[in-house]
Amino acid sequence: RSSSIMAHSSGIPLSEELDASFRDARGGSSTRFLRIEIVNDELVQTATHPQTDNFEADFRKITDYFEGKKPCYVVVRLDSENDKGKEWMLLSYVPDGSPVRQRMLYGSTRELLKRHLGSTFFSADMHGSTPDDFSYEAYVVTRTKAVDAPLTEAEVTSRAEASAEIDYGHTREYVHSVSFPLARVASDALKSIGSAKSLVQLELNLEKETIELRQAKDASASNLGSEIPSDQPCFTFFRYDHSHAGRDISPVVFIYSCPLGAKIKEKMLYSTVKAAATGTAEDCGVTIEKKIEISEGSELTAAFLDEEVHPPQNTQTKAAFTRPMRAGRGRPRMVRKR
Repeated sequence: RSSSIMAHSSGIPLSEELDASFRDARGGSSTRFLRIEIVNDELVQTATHPQTDNFEADFRKITDYFEGKKPCYVVVRLDSENDKGKEWMLLSYVPDGSPVRQRMLYGSTRELLKRHLGSTFFSADMHGSTPDDFSYEAYVVTRTKAVDAPLTEAEVTSRAEASAEIDYGHTREYVHSVSFPLARVASDALKSIGSAKSLVQLELNLEKETIELRQAKDASASNLGSEIPSDQPCFTFFRYDHSHAGRDISPVVFIYSCPLGAKIKEKMLYSTVKAAATGTAEDCGVTIEKKIEISEGSELTAAFLDEEVHPPQNTQTKAAFTRPMRAGRGRPRMVRKR
């Protein structure tokens, strides 16, 4: 095993190969971005992408390097410069479906990785749980915010920590958002979803920077789709009262709807606050049995809802009896180089 450089107090070492590769990338002009993963408790470079004179085209290639539910970091060379040379951006991709330990590990190592590589080289960050969170349009929004309200290095670190989706001291998958607290009326509605109204919808007040109650009412699976707004994202909590396998059950389903025609800023904010919304709902006593993401209300039919809550048994059976790889017999890692 190669020698390594300790990445501060996280205990995760930074490989010498990665350190040298990033140093070479800063000094040259052939690399647009590097993908970094934590492999065998070590930060390593697992792919690189060459730089062209078309930054937008290069940036749109980043999501091609995401591998399903596997978290990773990506450090991207920007075309802008500061007194240290070309500026860089750190992207942190931590999918919702990845193991909790990995999410906690990547969340707690993110800022340490950046400081170890050299915080002064980085002018902006992006964090997300889906490839859509790293679209070129999302990048433009992030850069526009940075230009409109420049921050000191300490403020950048503070904001990143405040908006993180991992609570490092617990196994929870979020931290409360200081900028978007839950309104009292919304909290009261969530607390009563088990006994009163079956539908509670939340929306963001962008001016007040709060999570507000959109509506609370009784609804059925057959007309649920008509309750989904077509012009803005929305958080919907639905108590699905129905019978299954001879039992009456009432699981609560969380539905994140984000229309394709919604404003980019709204898409970014809702995606960022989504984890805090589900987390605060759980604090209100709501047990979320299933999380669903849709683009339009028309997708939300009774049949679709039933299939999501009760997936086919044969698929689960196959997964349960998949033979695990023997130790040391896994597939060799492929490092993509172009």
